[in-house]
Amino acid sequence: MHAELVELPPQTVLAIRDEVAVGELGAFLPVAYAELETALATTGHAAAGPLLAWYHSRPGAVTDVSAAVALSPGTAVTHGRATTRSLPGGPALGTTHRGAYAGLPHVWMRLEDERRQRMEHT
Repeated sequence: MHAELVELPPQTVLAIRDEVAVGELGAFLPVAYAELETALATTGHAAAGPLLAWYHSRPGAVTDVSAAVALSPGTAVTHGRATTRSLPGGPALGTTHRGAYAGLPHVWMRLEDERRQRMEHT
């Protein structure tokens, strides 16, 4: 796995957050992304970046996950389960996973291990 340290700018996103069984992530994300697209179309707003997801906790039987799409700064939208959030930006460690959603817990744990290792060496 290749992990890269990047600096993320502050960002406004439209997000749907839920606790999802790890085996259901493959079903949750496409549904949530479709809801986000519907919210944008219904409210007349446009995406300002790609769809994304982030995990608020280490995967176990369930994981706390957000599906989101970037918006222009200062945009406020609420529609169904979708609400606007402000992400603070700052350093982030990221990687790309290509494969089944069932493999995400393993990738998450490896990324978390990499984060810890880098913090020990700073």
